[in-house]
Amino acid sequence: MGQKGAYAGSFAMTESDWERPFRLYTGEKITTRAGRSHVIAQEATRMLRVIGNETGEDIPALHESEARLGDLIFAGEGKKEVITSF
Repeated sequence: MGQKGAYAGSFAMTESDWERPFRLYTGEKITTRAGRSHVIAQEATRMLRVIGNETGEDIPALHESEARLGDLIFAGEGKKEVITSF
């Protein structure tokens, strides 16, 4: 959380991850650092939400990431809503 290359101070890829090609499940190749960072931050947050829902465990990094990403996603709307189930 908050490492170099992290999107909005959320989760970041490792240096070895940056050296590999990056594709979405749809096959789309993501070539920009911003695009890759954004996808990783959202997917890591989503998976922690799924794990937390399944286990009932409180995951502090999940709450921090949701707050940081939510601030950007809902900026200018005057409200912030977090999805808590999938």
